[in-house]
Amino acid sequence: MNPEAGQYVVVFFRNGPRVEGIVVSWSDHKSVIKSETGTSTIVIQKTLEDVLFIKIGNAKTEYEKLRDKPNKEEDDIKAIAALKNELNDLERAETRERLTSHKADGMRETNYGLPLSNITIKGTVERSRAEAPRESSKFGSGLQDLFAKKH
Repeated sequence: MNPEAGQYVVVFFRNGPRVEGIVVSWSDHKSVIKSETGTSTIVIQKTLEDVLFIKIGNAKTEYEKLRDKPNKEEDDIKAIAALKNELNDLERAETRERLTSHKADGMRETNYGLPLSNITIKGTVERSRAEAPRESSKFGSGLQDLFAKKH
């Protein structure tokens, strides 16, 4: 059974690592998986050779169905708890990916002001790293001559 486009899968490779995401396309030769956040895309070049097994799941929709069910039995409650744990794991993975792939996109201008007043102060965006020029002091020049080289 091959996963269909839009399904959430966890792919376990023969050499150990695992990848999870949403299927874009799947075939025996080449498969494409996109992360839940859409920030990265994984292409599996030789699907039949590289993939050991896959886990197909749609935890979000199953969780919603069971949660909205009016009469819940003990098995339903256990399934809801397991699906909630899986959703929490997915959320942690998304957060981890967002934090590790974060890039600073520059400085933004900030306006400072007092609440309930018309006074605002614009912050400066320009922050130079140029060092301020320093004048040589008499104290520094005197120390240079203190340890003069012997001839």
